[in-house]
Amino acid sequence: MSAIKVGITRRSAEVRALGLALLGALAAALVIVAPSPAAAAPAVQTVQLHIVNIECLFQNDTFGSDEPYLLVNGARVWSGSNVDDGDVARVDYQSGFDDVIQIDLWEDDGGLSGRDDHIATWFIFDSEVGTGTHTVQSPWDSGAGLYDLTYEVV
Repeated sequence: MSAIKVGITRRSAEVRALGLALLGALAAALVIVAPSPAAAAPAVQTVQLHIVNIECLFQNDTFGSDEPYLLVNGARVWSGSNVDDGDVARVDYQSGFDDVIQIDLWEDDGGLSGRDDHIATWFIFDSEVGTGTHTVQSPWDSGAGLYDLTYEVV
């Protein structure tokens, strides 16, 4: 082999070795900089809200029956009709959620007296998962009917 060819071959080998060394250093730096699995963001856990029923303890409408409905995070998910004092209306609604979910109970006035009556707002948290069935009551401060809501987080 000529001296020029040997020099080029040696130079190519040096360039390849340098490239491999740089590639190895880069890979090592990535391992050091990359977060460990423990430091990675926690996985989002979705839980299920199950609204079992509502019970009318004192109806909102003076004349006639109540027509309650539920909003979950602003979306109407259930409507009842002809609900009177002592009635238990089965809802059986389920929805997945993370962190917190909002439930609003309204009574439909059918346009007769203007707007619908807001009875209650409840916030349910994912930390309630596995704690059994719960019953919460609407506040009586507005005189807009008195209801119990029974739910569980699974």
